[in-house]
Amino acid sequence: MNFRTELILNANELPSKWNSIVAKNSILLSTKFLKALQESQPKNMQNYFAAFYKDEILIGGALLQYLDFKKHEIFRKSSFLNLNNLTVKFFANSVLIVGNNLVTGQNGFYFDLNLISKIEAIKLLEESTNLIQQKIKKSSLILLKDYEKELSETIKSNLMKDFNSFSVQPNMILELKQNWKTFDDYLENFTTKYRTRAKSAIKKLGKIEKKELTLAEIKENQKILYLLYLNVANDADFNTFIIPENHFFTVKKHLKDNFKVFAYFENGEILSFYTLFINHEDVDTYFLGYDKIYQKSKQLYLNMLLDMVNFGILNQKKNIIFGRTALEIKSTIGAKPQQIFGIVKHQNSFLNLILAKSISNLNPSKPWIARQPFK
Repeated sequence: MNFRTELILNANELPSKWNSIVAKNSILLSTKFLKALQESQPKNMQNYFAAFYKDEILIGGALLQYLDFKKHEIFRKSSFLNLNNLTVKFFANSVLIVGNNLVTGQNGFYFDLNLISKIEAIKLLEESTNLIQQKIKKSSLILLKDYEKELSETIKSNLMKDFNSFSVQPNMILELKQNWKTFDDYLENFTTKYRTRAKSAIKKLGKIEKKELTLAEIKENQKILYLLYLNVANDADFNTFIIPENHFFTVKKHLKDNFKVFAYFENGEILSFYTLFINHEDVDTYFLGYDKIYQKSKQLYLNMLLDMVNFGILNQKKNIIFGRTALEIKSTIGAKPQQIFGIVKHQNSFLNLILAKSISNLNPSKPWIARQPFK
């Protein structure tokens, strides 16, 4: 049997069977989402795709992203802002990622393991990165992101020995219990302390109107949604990209009901918003934004998290994938940490040795306390 890799530069040219094979378990690998991503990608990002074949049978596919840091400030708030950014531009001014840097979790590739072994699949992934390096552009780093420990170890042990593995901030996931038929059922599982806190936050919203936005409304409010998003994105210590203003509209246009945008209104003005993917039996949270003036007084962020839970319960989903930011507050609404790992190497052998010793700086982490809100 012959395995081969086909590099694809345009999402409109993905194989006709891509959705039924590569994207059958995740909408985040669907042609609709990949087209939206390509049409509204960050300025410093280029998306590529790999189709994997066994003879002439499509057996898998992958998303690869090239990120250029030459014109992007990764460290947003550090007291050593300029020094950190200059160091990055010297040490690693670009990275090729196997995966999707806009979301948390293993959303970067799929193989039909009935038709290929894990070891052969990993070799094809490595071949796809080599093809981009050889035929399109070279990167300082090659990164495979967001794998659970077992898969991470399998990948690393079957890649070239120069790759280094590292642990990143955990992915916060809330498992929705089958007996939670309503939001009140969920709150009843809280201890008194956390139930009181949640109800207090909800009360602080006052007369705020909650509304799901249509495609036309997203377009109409595109500028304010983007400004609210930037409030959050620019407040992060570490950020490898900024999405463009048309991103939410473009994703909604392609994914339709599988992508949701909800907004909080007061006196006709949007104070905050959040976005969700309906990903089969799960809900994947995406970008959000809020007005800093009202964030604390109305507890906008906590209320949006609670509304995400309510959405999942009402739509009978199994899990809500909250990602790896704001870990502690997400634990207060019941999300549990799932440890995830990355695998990386620097193309320069000397710098790769330095990387192995300072790898934790790739994804700066902060100490946090995992709260236990349930009885």
